[in-house]
Amino acid sequence: MNTHCCSFPKNSKELKSTKRCLDLQQNNNSIIQSFINQRMKQNNLHHNDNFLIFLKPRTRTYLAYPSTLQHSTAVYDDNTDQWAVMLTCGHFTSLGNPLVSVQWQTPSGHSLNSTFYSNGSFALLLTTPVPSGNYTCRVVSSDSQVEDSQLGEATLSLDQTEARMTLFEAKLESVYRHNQALVVENAKLAKQLEDVATASFVTFHANLWRDVHLQHGDSLLFIAGLDNSHGAYDSALGQFTAPINGTYFFIVSCAAQKGAGHEAGIMLTADDDIICYEDGSHEGVMSVCHVAVHLLEGQRVVAKSNGEGYFKGLGSAFTGFLISADPV
Repeated sequence: MNTHCCSFPKNSKELKSTKRCLDLQQNNNSIIQSFINQRMKQNNLHHNDNFLIFLKPRTRTYLAYPSTLQHSTAVYDDNTDQWAVMLTCGHFTSLGNPLVSVQWQTPSGHSLNSTFYSNGSFALLLTTPVPSGNYTCRVVSSDSQVEDSQLGEATLSLDQTEARMTLFEAKLESVYRHNQALVVENAKLAKQLEDVATASFVTFHANLWRDVHLQHGDSLLFIAGLDNSHGAYDSALGQFTAPINGTYFFIVSCAAQKGAGHEAGIMLTADDDIICYEDGSHEGVMSVCHVAVHLLEGQRVVAKSNGEGYFKGLGSAFTGFLISADPV
């Protein structure tokens, strides 16, 4: 439907064209008005010169009919910390305007309000013991113009024994799930304990194996065997690196080479700070240095020569282990 403004005629030739345009426009307006009147009639609308008035319908229709009253189910009520039997009334597609609600009638004839409304259903929670009999959910409205026939009700017959069994099965299922959660949590704790125990077991033992001549401050390159947990001792560098925070014990022993004519001692350093030292020994005499020291993860302990001298490979060793790990 094409509508537009007709142009003002400038001469007699344009006058005829403008007249045809106005006739066509008037015809279009009549068609549009007829269409509007038809739609207004269908939707109870009345046309006034200045505004539209919505006419109130003769009856109101609510899409709030309790088509089903579902069987009882067991739920845990966080408000009372108790298990309860739940009856649900619905499904409601709309609660209308004004809103409707649901009232319940027990087998004894008492009226109860719904406990809550959720996801299109009204619910009633019943604590044990639950009486046997018929439970009815009935839609009620505060609007006096709403007829009872527009609302509705639904009834469910509930057996007390069935309700008790429903609660018992729910409690049993809850205990089972809780037990399964405890099993999973226990497995996690056991794994954590194993990890802590593994991390807390730190030890190494290394031997010199060959005779060496060292200057003061040179590192003694002991060679670690199979007893080297976490690979904490590096034979190539001759140093131990603390894998975790804790208190450690170290002992290093070396013997001067017989007939060398030099006296040499040993010392232990932690990040270049001397933590233990032994003065030079005569040939054939064992020098021993031992210490308990607290180390942070990553700190390095090295056995070094305390003076120039020869050291016998046979009988010289470096040992260390973790006494106690710091609390996590």
